[in-house]
Amino acid sequence: MKQIEQFNNWFNTKFRWFFTNGNKYNACLTTTKEEPKPKYILERLNDGLTKTGSRVQYIEWDENTSEDNSLHDDIKVNRSLILNPGTNFTWLTTAITEIVEQRPGYIKFQTQNSTYELIEK
Repeated sequence: MKQIEQFNNWFNTKFRWFFTNGNKYNACLTTTKEEPKPKYILERLNDGLTKTGSRVQYIEWDENTSEDNSLHDDIKVNRSLILNPGTNFTWLTTAITEIVEQRPGYIKFQTQNSTYELIEK
């Protein structure tokens, strides 16, 4: 019992201000996650829509099942580009039908319904 009292006294004297400083959020309870800086610019040339992201991957679709879709780092026909892959992705294109131009830091490609440029900053 004495150890609990000692801990409580120590805790109250060292960390009391975290809980009693009157702020809406306590410094010890909240952390901010810094968003990665955008590394890519994706522009849809049909209408000028522009999206930015820190990661790009390509989904290879399995026509037989949705469970066997796989992510890749390289562009290929019949894959879709996904910007910032994850639960809250930024953009997903339809399947790529043609790679028009590809050079370091730049890819121009055609999908089933649009033309895109991907520029790496």
